[in-house]
Amino acid sequence: MIPGDFDFRIRPPGDPLDRFVSAVWYARGRVPHGRERILPSPGAVLLVVLGAPLRMTEPGEDAGLVEVSGAWLTGPHERPIFNQPTGETHAVGAVFQPGGIGAFIDGPIDAIANRILSMDELAPSIVAPGTLSAETDPDATLDALTDALVGAMAPPADHRRWSGAIEQLISADGGSVAAVQQAIGVSRRHFAAQIQQRVGLRPKSLQRIARMRRLLEELDARKPVRWSEEAVGAGYFDQPHAIRDFRMFTGMTPTEYINRRREAWGHDVEPGEATNFIPEIIR
Repeated sequence: MIPGDFDFRIRPPGDPLDRFVSAVWYARGRVPHGRERILPSPGAVLLVVLGAPLRMTEPGEDAGLVEVSGAWLTGPHERPIFNQPTGETHAVGAVFQPGGIGAFIDGPIDAIANRILSMDELAPSIVAPGTLSAETDPDATLDALTDALVGAMAPPADHRRWSGAIEQLISADGGSVAAVQQAIGVSRRHFAAQIQQRVGLRPKSLQRIARMRRLLEELDARKPVRWSEEAVGAGYFDQPHAIRDFRMFTGMTPTEYINRRREAWGHDVEPGEATNFIPEIIR
């Protein structure tokens, strides 16, 4: 676990929610750093702030600062989001599978990509006022959120067909974009348009972000990292290929990523833990 006085719980949602949601989570405590960089994600994230607001910066060159209080959604994004707590973090949320948010909101998902939006604008009925309380036990809060999401599910009729293609694109051995497109039996243009509308990202970007996340899941910051081996194991051609993608999606090198985690948390964080967060020490 990450050192410090911080209660973080994450659990799989179970059937039938796990077709659309990869995890529900609860967080309460004070982070040991001033700000954090949230790395690119192929899936949307529901964020319900129960305590002090969060100041979050949308990804991209024209990034806007958003003060997050209540229920919000971060869309799939290709550049980092910056998060700065204004006090003790107290929040609960859900991480959606790539394309999974389409079972809960209307409209094409590319309209919410690289955005941070209030759920009041998107789907206020998912987390109705009073559903989640700051005074509720953490596990009961996770139960309440899970029940609310199950009640709000309304997947499109063709979800199963396209979710299979999305799973192939993000898997380690799913093949090229062209191979997945040919297997589903549509034209390249139609395939690219459908993936972007359903996931919010272009097929190639989706694959590249998924590959980078596989690399992060395997890194062990407690010992020296053999970057060439890790890169090939995650599906990169070689180490320079991995570094190029890493720089593009995170704004730093893999070595800088490891050093930031060690500076904030020491050598105690296990592989696969909090991989999407880069602590930023503000002095």
